[in-house]
Amino acid sequence: MTAPRPYALLAEVTYRCPLHCPYCSNPVALPVAALLGEAPRRPQGGGYSNGELTTDEWKRVIREAAALGVLQIGFSGGEPLARRDLTELVRAARDANLYTNLITSGIGLDDDRVRDLRDAGLDSVQLSFQSDQPDLSDEIAGAHAHRRKLDVASKIRAAEISLSLNFVIHRRNIDRLPQMIELAESVGAERVELANVQFYGWAFLNRAALLPTREQVTRALGLVGRRDNVLVLRTLSKSFSLAGLRVGLAFGDWFGERTAARIAAAPTSLQTWLEAPDDERRRTAEQAFQDVFQDWRPDDLADLW
Repeated sequence: MTAPRPYALLAEVTYRCPLHCPYCSNPVALPVAALLGEAPRRPQGGGYSNGELTTDEWKRVIREAAALGVLQIGFSGGEPLARRDLTELVRAARDANLYTNLITSGIGLDDDRVRDLRDAGLDSVQLSFQSDQPDLSDEIAGAHAHRRKLDVASKIRAAEISLSLNFVIHRRNIDRLPQMIELAESVGAERVELANVQFYGWAFLNRAALLPTREQVTRALGLVGRRDNVLVLRTLSKSFSLAGLRVGLAFGDWFGERTAARIAAAPTSLQTWLEAPDDERRRTAEQAFQDVFQDWRPDDLADLW
């Protein structure tokens, strides 16, 4: 069976990040040294001492991805700006004729770096916000970051780089969807994504504090559904355009409607996994990742695909 052609590559170039969001999907088992501090000065054993791929290795990934048919690359993390070679990687992607998107908290993005990234060929930036309220946003991020993000948004727009905003939706901010959309409009974003928490890593550990109540979800869906200019409406997912701003809203299967259907279809394996203790489920998931995500270095990306 021939694998379908890939169209996009998400490059998680680092786990390091200056923020401490409770919904972070970084692996919990990572040592602190892999999340904080300076990048290693030199490769060790074919990669960075904290496990990151080297500049040349990422360039090879980019070339091989383009050869596979990939058209777009998103530089993500962690915080991709923690990589001092990010501009070089963006330039490599442009040389490979890929559309480039930077997925970032914005921390570390000053005027010089915005200009360098733009000149290297950066096409768009997705800037994360935790809330429209500065105090709540900083509390969720675990850092004084909100006002810095607003400043970064203005720098991106001044550089004429396409800007979209991302809000991860959970119990603490789900009741402020209209205000978050208004914030996206106010900074000149072309698109805003209201995203579901991905419940693995730290988000899985913090799920009791992150899961919205059923009442909150019902109110949020009703709020979006009352708009007259709905463009797309799917189960638990909506998208609409508001004064030129494209808005995407996606809710997870928080209350088991889709999971229940999957259990009915495959009750033995799935229900056994769901009812297992947390540590057992985590070990099962980690083994699944080890089985699926092989070490890319010895092979060509096409062989793994």
